[in-house]
Amino acid sequence: MESPPIWETVYYNIATYWMLISFMTLEPEQQLQYFEYPPLNQNDKDYERPTKNVLRALIISLGGRSFIDDFDDDENVLKKDEQFHKLLDDRDNTVYSYESFMESDYWIELRKAAKVLLDATEVGFYPDIPKPIEFDYLEELVDPPEFWD
Repeated sequence: MESPPIWETVYYNIATYWMLISFMTLEPEQQLQYFEYPPLNQNDKDYERPTKNVLRALIISLGGRSFIDDFDDDENVLKKDEQFHKLLDDRDNTVYSYESFMESDYWIELRKAAKVLLDATEVGFYPDIPKPIEFDYLEELVDPPEFWD
């Protein structure tokens, strides 16, 4: 009898973070295909509006999760996860723009760190990232229209 896929057994509880880290290893052009909303242009300074800013939602979703509870006995994974979160926290408002997402050192380094972290877990690439990718932050914070008028 064939064993079930690894994500259905040992790593069942880490599916969301595993999917997000796998997503972060993609090239920016590939990542854009998963977004329902486009990232902001540099001249649009409405960085705080979560329903409009998919990059802010992505960063908050990544920051709210980790592999710490799932790999608590693997020092290498914990160290790589900590390094990833340190990079994630080192940002300013410009990281939420389309231009930054495509070209900045911040996103380039975050993608590299995600690859290193995913390699450290040895679970491989998440098999089925949904399109469009949805973030809890976007689902929970829907601005009432009158708030932005």
